[in-house]
Amino acid sequence: MRAALPLVALLSMIPTAEALACGGFFCNRDFPIDQAGEEVIFGVDEDAGTVDAHVSIAYQGASEDFAWIVPVANVPELFPSSDALFTGLRTQTKPQFYLQWDYSGECAWDMLYDDAEADADGGPPSPTTGGNGVTVVNEERVGPYDSVTLQAETADLLLSWLNNAGYDLPTDLSSVLEPYVASDQYFVALKLSAGSETGDLVPLGMRYEGRTASVPIQLTSVAATPDMPLTVYVLGEARSVPDNYLHVRINEAAINWFTGGDNYADVISRAADEAGGHAFATDFSGATRPGSIFNESSYNEGQLLSATTPFEWIDRLMGMGLPPSAALLAALQDAIPYPQTLADEGVSASNFYDCLSCYSEHVDSSSWDAAAATEALNTGLIDGLREAERILAAHPHISRMTSSLDADEMTVDPIFVFNGDMDQDASNVHTATLQFDCLSGETWEEADRTLILSDGREISLPSQQWIWEHETSEFDVMEPLTSPAAVVIEDLGSDGDGEMMFDYRDSAAAEAEDFRAEGTGACGCATTSPVGTVGLLLGLLPLALRRREDR
Repeated sequence: MRAALPLVALLSMIPTAEALACGGFFCNRDFPIDQAGEEVIFGVDEDAGTVDAHVSIAYQGASEDFAWIVPVANVPELFPSSDALFTGLRTQTKPQFYLQWDYSGECAWDMLYDDAEADADGGPPSPTTGGNGVTVVNEERVGPYDSVTLQAETADLLLSWLNNAGYDLPTDLSSVLEPYVASDQYFVALKLSAGSETGDLVPLGMRYEGRTASVPIQLTSVAATPDMPLTVYVLGEARSVPDNYLHVRINEAAINWFTGGDNYADVISRAADEAGGHAFATDFSGATRPGSIFNESSYNEGQLLSATTPFEWIDRLMGMGLPPSAALLAALQDAIPYPQTLADEGVSASNFYDCLSCYSEHVDSSSWDAAAATEALNTGLIDGLREAERILAAHPHISRMTSSLDADEMTVDPIFVFNGDMDQDASNVHTATLQFDCLSGETWEEADRTLILSDGREISLPSQQWIWEHETSEFDVMEPLTSPAAVVIEDLGSDGDGEMMFDYRDSAAAEAEDFRAEGTGACGCATTSPVGTVGLLLGLLPLALRRREDR
C-alpha cells in the first residue's frame, strides 16, 4: 500500500512496556507516546536571512513503500534532527490546566480524606537535469534517508520522475503539488536508504534562505484527518503570530477544569471553526531554555571509548542522563544489535537495553567495538541533540501556536511573522479556583461551590452531593457557558496590537453573572445560553475571509 507523508502526522515514540530494571533509559520516565496531529519547528534568523525547519516524520507500513515530500521556497541544506527537540519543546510549552481548591468556613471531611489531604490543593497536577522537465539540484544521504532536492515544470513530471527513481508516491498528489510547482518552489523527497527500516525514522532538518515561517498545509490535505491538530513552534527574536490566519483566545469556561483540561484540543477546534477555519491560538510565548534538552557537560565520550564490554559501555551511558527518545533507541540498536530471538519472545527493545545484563547470553561481546558503538551513538543521537541545543541558544524567544483544520480548510498556507510590539509573554499554565462554601458548617460534599476563572468570572456550581445524586458532572452543568469557544478573534500582524474582529469577554462576564443569579448552585438547572453569539460569528466570517484573501 502506497503512503505519502506530505508533512508531520505523528511523532511515534517508544512504547513503554514494563522494564526489568529501574534506572534504565526507558524505565519509569515521563515519556509521551501519543502526539496526534502535525508538528513543525521553525528557527528564523531574520538578520542572516535563514530559516531552520524541523519536521517530525511518522509512518506505518513496509520500509520499501515509505516516501515523503515537502515543498520549500529555496534550495535547503538537509540534516538529521532529533525527536528530543520535539519532546523537549512539547513538554516545556504544552497547555496545562490546574484546579485549586479553596474553602470558606470550616468544611467537615468524611473518612474518604484525611487531614493532610483536606489542607492540600486538589488540582490535577550545482543543479543537473533529470530530464523530461525535471531539474535535480542535489541528491544525498541524510541519516537513514536517501534524499533528492529538485524542481519540475509540472506536478505530473515531478511525480513521474520520483516514482521512476524509487520514491513511491501516489499519482493523485498532482492537484495539490501543482500550486507549489507553479510558484517555482523546490521539493525535497525522501525514501529509506538500503538497509534502513521504518524504526530508523528520525525528524528531518532543513536550512534555507528566508525570513518567515510557513507551513505547506495545502499538500497535507491529501492525508489529513478530520479536525487535524496543527502545532507550530517558531523560534526567533520576538513573539510570533499568524499573519494570514486569524488569532483566537479561548473561552476558559469551555475548558473542563475537572478533568485537567483534557478537552483543550476540542476547544481549539471549535474556536478555529468559529473564526472561519483559518485561525491559531497561542499556547505559549516566552523565553527559550538552552540546556534543557541536552547537557553537553554530562556527556563523556572518553568514558564510552574506553569501555571494554557492551555492558560497561551501556552502564556508563545510562549515567549520562540522556533523554529517552526514539532516536536513542535507534542509536542503541546500531551500537548493540537487538536480537531477533528476543523480539520473537516478546521482549521489547526498551526492556533489552534497560537491562542488558539480564540478557547477557544474547549479547556478542567477542566482536565488541567501543569506537564503532560510540560513533553510531554520536551520529544517530548526539549530533541531533547538539543541533537541538544550537537552535535554542541561537533564538531567545519561542512561540507555540495551535490550530485545527479539516482537509477542505487547507486552502491557504499559514505564514508566521514576528511582532515585537505586543505582549511578548503568554503562559502555558492556567489556573482556576474551586471555592467551597462551608460557612454554615456543611461537609465538603454538601457545600455549594464557585468556580473562579483567571479572568475573574465566578460560576456557581451545585454541591458535589448534588452532582452525584443527579449522575451528572460539573462540566455538564456549565454547558450553557461553554460557547463560544473563542472569546476573542483578532487579526494580528508584524506590528501593533492588531485589529479586534470579535470580542465576547463582556458578554461572557454578564452571562456568568446571570448564571449565578439564577441560583445554579442550588439546583444546577440554569438554562442561560449565549444569545446572539451565532449571529455575531456568522457576520464576522465573511469579513475575516476577505481580509485573509487580501493578504
